Amino acid sequence: MLRYLLLLAIAVAAAVEGPGLMQSLMQERSSEVAAIRAETPPETYGGGRRVMLEAGPGGHYATRARINNRWVDVMVDTGATTVAIPYEEAVRLGMRPGNSDFTLETRTANGIRYSAPVRLDEVRIGDIILHDVDGLVSPRGALSVTLLGMSFLGRLGGVEMRDGRLVMTQ
Repeated sequence: MLRYLLLLAIAVAAAVEGPGLMQSLMQERSSEVAAIRAETPPETYGGGRRVMLEAGPGGHYATRARINNRWVDVMVDTGATTVAIPYEEAVRLGMRPGNSDFTLETRTANGIRYSAPVRLDEVRIGDIILHDVDGLVSPRGALSVTLLGMSFLGRLGGVEMRDGRLVMTQ
């Protein structure tokens, strides 16, 4: 009986503290991106379209990308299904999803949200250029940095992480 009460207490504590902890982790990730964005421009090397990123604080890979011909700070996130764009950034990029556009249920660390599906004309990092990339616009305040997810990464010829470096090949 004591074991069940202990498990119940842990579950209640996780339910109460979990969302706040996840929010602080996302803010920390956002701060890391802001701190390293100028320090980690994509480095193109080799004979083809290949870009290398150095890991920043906390082991995250962040850089600047051009989305629909505008510069955007992005964090590589292999756990994200698509390129996920904060609402505020989407507006800056010229996208203006209305309330009725937020139709796609997405599961995030902070729970279930509804996002607006979008098609990005072009996503460019260094010499790597992809057209017609699926993306999502997150609701206001739900995301603090654009996530470069698998709708971009999965279309590349290769993605390799080794020794604190991420190499993307088209």
